[in-house]
Amino acid sequence: EAEELKRNLEIVPDDEDDVFMNVAPLSSKPPTIMDSKIYKEGKKEHFQIITANRNHQIYLAFCTMLKNFDREDLKVLWKIVKDRFNKLQPKEVLDVFLWHTLKVMFKHFVEDSVWKHRKGPKGLARVKNWNIFDSCGVHYATLDTIQLYLLAEKMY
Repeated sequence: EAEELKRNLEIVPDDEDDVFMNVAPLSSKPPTIMDSKIYKEGKKEHFQIITANRNHQIYLAFCTMLKNFDREDLKVLWKIVKDRFNKLQPKEVLDVFLWHTLKVMFKHFVEDSVWKHRKGPKGLARVKNWNIFDSCGVHYATLDTIQLYLLAEKMY
Protein backbone atom coordinates (compact mmCIF):
# COMPACT_ATOMS: atom_id res chain seq x y z
CA GLU A 1 0.00 0.00 0.00
CA ALA A 2 2.92 2.34 0.72
CA GLU A 3 4.32 1.80 -2.78
CA GLU A 4 0.89 2.54 -4.25
CA LEU A 5 0.75 5.83 -2.33
CA LYS A 6 4.21 6.79 -3.57
CA ARG A 7 3.10 6.25 -7.18
CA ASN A 8 0.17 8.64 -6.67
CA LEU A 9 2.28 11.31 -4.98
CA GLU A 10 3.74 14.24 -6.88
CA ILE A 11 5.67 17.00 -5.10
CA VAL A 12 5.36 20.36 -6.83
CA PRO A 13 7.71 23.10 -5.53
CA ASP A 14 6.33 26.64 -5.34
CA ASP A 15 8.25 29.88 -6.05
CA GLU A 16 8.12 30.75 -2.35
CA ASP A 17 9.81 27.51 -1.31
CA ASP A 18 6.55 26.11 0.07
CA VAL A 19 5.88 22.52 -0.87
CA PHE A 20 2.50 21.37 -2.15
CA MET A 21 1.53 17.79 -2.73
CA ASN A 22 -0.79 16.79 -5.52
CA VAL A 23 -2.24 13.47 -4.36
CA ALA A 24 -5.02 11.46 -5.96
CA PRO A 25 -7.21 10.22 -3.10
CA LEU A 26 -7.51 6.45 -2.93
CA SER A 27 -11.31 6.72 -2.94
CA SER A 28 -11.21 8.27 -6.43
CA LYS A 29 -9.46 5.27 -7.95
CA PRO A 30 -11.59 3.06 -10.18
CA PRO A 31 -13.07 0.00 -8.45
CA THR A 32 -11.35 -3.28 -9.03
CA ILE A 33 -14.60 -5.10 -9.92
CA MET A 34 -16.20 -4.02 -13.17
CA ASP A 35 -18.80 -6.74 -13.79
CA SER A 36 -20.07 -10.12 -12.68
CA LYS A 37 -21.53 -12.95 -14.71
CA ILE A 38 -22.51 -16.56 -14.30
CA TYR A 39 -19.98 -18.81 -16.01
CA LYS A 40 -21.26 -22.22 -17.11
CA GLU A 41 -19.01 -25.19 -17.67
CA GLY A 42 -21.13 -28.19 -18.58
CA LYS A 43 -23.71 -28.51 -15.83
CA LYS A 44 -21.65 -26.54 -13.30
CA GLU A 45 -22.21 -22.84 -12.74
CA HIS A 46 -19.62 -20.48 -11.26
CA PHE A 47 -19.46 -16.82 -10.29
CA GLN A 48 -17.29 -14.93 -12.77
CA ILE A 49 -15.89 -11.58 -11.61
CA ILE A 50 -14.38 -9.25 -14.20
CA THR A 51 -11.84 -6.80 -12.82
CA ALA A 52 -10.76 -3.36 -14.02
CA ASN A 53 -7.72 -4.78 -15.80
CA ARG A 54 -10.08 -7.19 -17.64
CA ASN A 55 -8.87 -10.26 -15.75
CA HIS A 56 -11.46 -12.86 -14.86
CA GLN A 57 -11.77 -14.52 -11.48
CA ILE A 58 -14.01 -17.58 -11.25
CA TYR A 59 -15.47 -18.77 -7.95
CA LEU A 60 -17.39 -21.97 -7.37
CA ALA A 61 -18.60 -20.91 -3.91
CA PHE A 62 -19.78 -17.55 -2.59
CA CYS A 63 -17.77 -18.00 0.63
CA THR A 64 -14.57 -18.42 -1.42
CA MET A 65 -15.34 -15.13 -3.12
CA LEU A 66 -15.77 -13.45 0.28
CA LYS A 67 -12.33 -14.66 1.39
CA ASN A 68 -10.77 -12.72 -1.49
CA PHE A 69 -12.94 -9.58 -1.32
CA ASP A 70 -12.63 -6.52 0.86
CA ARG A 71 -15.60 -4.40 1.94
CA GLU A 72 -15.25 -2.05 -1.04
CA ASP A 73 -15.31 -4.97 -3.50
CA LEU A 74 -18.49 -6.20 -1.86
CA LYS A 75 -20.13 -2.77 -2.13
CA VAL A 76 -19.21 -2.53 -5.82
CA LEU A 77 -20.57 -6.03 -6.47
CA TRP A 78 -23.83 -5.11 -4.70
CA LYS A 79 -24.16 -1.98 -6.88
CA ILE A 80 -23.58 -4.03 -10.06
CA VAL A 81 -26.11 -6.69 -9.06
CA LYS A 82 -28.66 -4.12 -7.85
CA ASP A 83 -28.39 -2.13 -11.11
CA ARG A 84 -28.68 -5.28 -13.22
CA PHE A 85 -31.79 -6.58 -11.49
CA ASN A 86 -33.44 -3.24 -10.77
CA LYS A 87 -36.14 -3.75 -13.39
CA LEU A 88 -36.00 -7.45 -14.21
CA GLN A 89 -35.93 -10.45 -11.91
CA PRO A 90 -32.91 -12.77 -11.97
CA LYS A 91 -33.62 -16.11 -13.65
CA GLU A 92 -30.45 -18.17 -13.24
CA VAL A 93 -30.07 -19.99 -9.91
CA LEU A 94 -26.75 -18.33 -9.03
CA ASP A 95 -28.07 -14.90 -10.06
CA VAL A 96 -31.04 -15.38 -7.71
CA PHE A 97 -28.70 -16.54 -4.94
CA LEU A 98 -26.31 -13.61 -5.44
CA TRP A 99 -29.09 -11.01 -5.64
CA HIS A 100 -30.92 -12.36 -2.60
CA THR A 101 -27.79 -12.84 -0.47
CA LEU A 102 -26.45 -9.34 -1.20
CA LYS A 103 -29.91 -7.84 -0.66
CA VAL A 104 -30.12 -9.41 2.80
CA MET A 105 -26.60 -8.15 3.59
CA PHE A 106 -27.12 -4.55 2.45
CA LYS A 107 -30.87 -3.91 2.82
CA HIS A 108 -32.21 -5.17 6.12
CA PHE A 109 -35.95 -5.72 5.68
CA VAL A 110 -37.77 -7.36 8.58
CA GLU A 111 -40.47 -8.88 6.36
CA ASP A 112 -37.93 -10.59 4.10
CA SER A 113 -38.39 -14.35 3.80
CA VAL A 114 -34.91 -15.06 5.20
CA TRP A 115 -36.02 -13.90 8.64
CA LYS A 116 -39.13 -16.10 8.51
CA HIS A 117 -36.98 -19.18 7.80
CA ARG A 118 -34.81 -18.72 10.88
CA LYS A 119 -37.33 -20.80 12.84
CA GLY A 120 -37.50 -24.56 12.65
CA PRO A 121 -40.31 -26.93 13.63
CA LYS A 122 -39.15 -26.84 17.28
CA GLY A 123 -38.73 -23.07 17.63
CA LEU A 124 -35.67 -20.99 16.80
CA ALA A 125 -33.14 -22.76 14.62
CA ARG A 126 -29.84 -23.80 16.16
CA VAL A 127 -26.62 -22.20 14.98
CA LYS A 128 -24.43 -24.98 13.60
CA ASN A 129 -21.50 -22.87 12.47
CA TRP A 130 -20.47 -19.21 12.74
CA ASN A 131 -17.53 -17.62 10.90
CA ILE A 132 -16.40 -14.13 10.03
CA PHE A 133 -14.59 -13.16 6.84
CA ASP A 134 -12.11 -10.58 8.15
CA SER A 135 -11.25 -9.21 4.71
CA CYS A 136 -14.77 -7.88 4.08
CA GLY A 137 -16.34 -7.95 7.54
CA VAL A 138 -19.08 -10.48 6.77
CA HIS A 139 -20.52 -12.91 9.30
CA TYR A 140 -21.49 -16.31 7.93
CA ALA A 141 -23.91 -18.32 10.05
CA THR A 142 -25.19 -21.79 9.25
CA LEU A 143 -28.46 -22.54 11.04
CA ASP A 144 -30.58 -25.68 10.97
CA THR A 145 -32.83 -24.12 8.36
CA ILE A 146 -30.78 -21.56 6.41
CA GLN A 147 -27.38 -19.98 5.73
CA LEU A 148 -27.00 -16.27 6.51
CA TYR A 149 -24.39 -13.78 5.33
CA LEU A 150 -24.51 -10.58 7.40
CA LEU A 151 -22.36 -7.45 7.29
CA ALA A 152 -20.54 -6.63 10.50
CA GLU A 153 -21.23 -3.00 11.31
CA LYS A 154 -18.07 -2.66 13.37
CA MET A 155 -15.14 -4.87 14.15
CA TYR A 156 -14.44 -5.80 17.77
